[in-house]
Amino acid sequence: MYLQWLYLRKLVIDNIGLEHPEAICQATSSEEDQAEEAKALKVQGEQEQKLLVDAYVLGDKVGDFDFADAAIDALIDSAESTWFWPATHSLAIYQRTSESSALRRFFTDLYVFVFDAGWNGTEVEELSRDALYDITKRFLQAKMERELNGKYMPWKENPCVYHHHVKTNQPCYKTKLNEK
Repeated sequence: MYLQWLYLRKLVIDNIGLEHPEAICQATSSEEDQAEEAKALKVQGEQEQKLLVDAYVLGDKVGDFDFADAAIDALIDSAESTWFWPATHSLAIYQRTSESSALRRFFTDLYVFVFDAGWNGTEVEELSRDALYDITKRFLQAKMERELNGKYMPWKENPCVYHHHVKTNQPCYKTKLNEK
């Protein structure tokens, strides 16, 4: 994926052996078939998100922040299109990123802004202590933000809040691509 980024400046996920949801989702008549399709979609979403988490970490470690920013944008798109969130990857995220990581902020924002009281919380056992601490802290921050300005789902408002270029006052990789 990284070599393709270097040459094409695009994240290409399609040709890495993942099945596409269109191939998995077909009209079915039985509940058992529908359950199998849902399970297959979940596996596909988790595989894709694992690759994107790995891509973000790689970009962050080698200092290719445009690649890391593109990976987090793709992770946002994946999470929103599949409705599978990278909770199963929390240990990897917290073991392989710094405390100030944008990937950690996105991960905690998912818990704060997406999950609701109806969520059964079965994934809590998979969360690290640091993740639970960050989620709790972000809940309190979000409560204050909503009271002050009604902000909701920060990635919809401006996905650049999770990009490296914000810290370095550089233009977004999207702007750089549009200039070419």
